[in-house]
Amino acid sequence: MGFFDVFKSIFRGGAIKNLGKKAVKGIKGLFTKGGSKVVKGLKRGGTKVVRGVKKTKAQAKAIPETITKGKELYKLTKTMNRPLKERVSMTKTFMKNNLSKVGKKALKEDGLERLASKLQKNVIPLVKLKAKDATFKKLLKNSRSNEGWLSWFGRNGNKLGRQTKGLVQNIIREGGENLAVDATMGLGQKLLVGTATAGVSAGATAGIVKGTQ
Repeated sequence: MGFFDVFKSIFRGGAIKNLGKKAVKGIKGLFTKGGSKVVKGLKRGGTKVVRGVKKTKAQAKAIPETITKGKELYKLTKTMNRPLKERVSMTKTFMKNNLSKVGKKALKEDGLERLASKLQKNVIPLVKLKAKDATFKKLLKNSRSNEGWLSWFGRNGNKLGRQTKGLVQNIIREGGENLAVDATMGLGQKLLVGTATAGVSAGATAGIVKGTQ
C-alpha cells in the first residue's frame, strides 16, 4: 500500500476534517495546479466567519508540507518494520495534530490583531491626556514594574478624572487587563507620532502584546 492510498484512507477517516466541508472540495487542487480553491465558497462577514476563513487558509497552506512530512514518517515507520495499521495510525495522528496546531496559531494571531486594534482606540487618547493631566502623569510614573492595567486601576481608579477613568476601563474591558501599563503607554506614544500605518501593523501588534503578563 502506497502513501497516497494511506492518505486517502486517512482523509476519508476524518483526520483533517477540521478544515471544514468547504475546504475538502479544494484538496484535489493541491495535487494539480494549486490549492487556491480550498476556501472558495466560504461565506464572508461576521467575526466568527472571518476567523474561520483565516484558520482554513492557514491550514490549507500547510497541507503540502504536512503531506511531505507525513510521507517521511510513513517511510520511516516502514523501515522500522511497523505493522501497517500502526504506520497509518501514527501518520494520521501526526497530520491531524500538525494541522490543528497551524489552525490554533492562525486564530491566536488574529485575536492579537483584534486586541491591538481595539486598544489603539483608547491608548492613543490616553497618551494625549497624559500631556495635560499632571495627576494622571504622576500616577503613570509611579506604576509598578510590569504592572497590568487592572492592578494599576485598582490602586488609582478613584484618583482619575472621568475621561481618563473611562478610557482605562475600556482598555480593561477589551482584554488589556494584564497588559503592562508602561509598555502600552510607550507603544501609544509611538503610534501617536505616526509609526503605525493604516490599520494594525505587525510591529504595533507585537508591541502591544509584548506587555502581556
